[in-house]
Amino acid sequence: MYKFSPDWELLYARPMVDHTEGIATSHELAQDSINPHYYIHIGGLSFDEDDNMYFTGYLELGLSRGFGDTLHQYPVHIYWDSTHYCSMLDVTSAKTMGFVVKYDTGGTVQWCNQTFTRGVNQFSAYAGFTGVKVYDGSVYVNGQGGVFHEEQNGLVYFDDESHPLQRYQQSTSNQTFFVRYDAQTGTYLNQGVAPCTDAMCGRFPAVVNNRVFAYANPLIVQKICQWTNDGEFIDTIDFNTADRGLKNPSVFANNQGKLLFSCGATSSILFSNNVSTSGPLGRSSAVFALYSDPSFAEPYVGITEYGASIPELRIWPNPTNNILYVESDNVPIDYITIMDLNGRILMKENVGDNSFVMNASCLSAGTYLLETVCKGERSVVKFVKVDD
Repeated sequence: MYKFSPDWELLYARPMVDHTEGIATSHELAQDSINPHYYIHIGGLSFDEDDNMYFTGYLELGLSRGFGDTLHQYPVHIYWDSTHYCSMLDVTSAKTMGFVVKYDTGGTVQWCNQTFTRGVNQFSAYAGFTGVKVYDGSVYVNGQGGVFHEEQNGLVYFDDESHPLQRYQQSTSNQTFFVRYDAQTGTYLNQGVAPCTDAMCGRFPAVVNNRVFAYANPLIVQKICQWTNDGEFIDTIDFNTADRGLKNPSVFANNQGKLLFSCGATSSILFSNNVSTSGPLGRSSAVFALYSDPSFAEPYVGITEYGASIPELRIWPNPTNNILYVESDNVPIDYITIMDLNGRILMKENVGDNSFVMNASCLSAGTYLLETVCKGERSVVKFVKVDD
């Protein structure tokens, strides 16, 4: 690990791993050919306003030919300095272990944290980290993992077994998730999981206000997932591609309501509004997609937390069988959102005017919520959709 000044003066150089305990060496094994004994995969870096560095990735043990699971002495400890370390408690955690480490501006370790797994063997469960973002006193780490064999007592957890990795629909396949830690202490705070199974994650999460964005890639329909910072799922931005192996997919967001997605792709990608990209057949190309949504510029507020209705806001007819008119006499409407009674977003439209005509014909008969935002003031009202 090297640090340079802005004019490329070398400030320090040091190994990332100070020493290890329980790791076998080639001298101990006296073999001519042996796999590396552990691998460190670099995930990402992020810096706070005080120039503290947050480093993440995942670690796995290398198993030597002929030695199987008996190569190392458990627990294995990987020391980042003389006192801070991560652990693989037994052979069941030897496949993948996610880690996050905080360094101060001088390169001194402040704290570290990790994922844990258990089971019958190293294939019962796994979890690794791929990216990190520090924002407003919290560290957000995205990753992937899961429990593959419940009958083998598989479990992924953070800190201790009272904080297991949540599952989407009791999934036993790979999941995308984010974990939030306190930036000062490294204490685990909460997590959120993507609403899909068998999904690998992207390189970097994005955080703005109290919104967290991360990429997940279930087959065909790719997703940019959005949660609140306490792990409540909000919605997804979906796009289609036959290329499940998108290279280094990353998400960036700012407080002006802009979200940027970037990746490398070897096939076409169909985004919303029939916008598509395609490079030379069978060749890799760089892809960028920019989304604009005024809601991204504002903190997300749950339905039960909404305040008083916007004055002089009218919707009609209610019930409606097709068209719903929305009008405000006071200020322009920023955007409107239609949700089901569980708060799941079904439709969202930018407005920018005092009135809007919503086509509700695609909705099935039932009761819905209409959220309207005018200059940061929110209103949620119920309306009924009836059949024609």
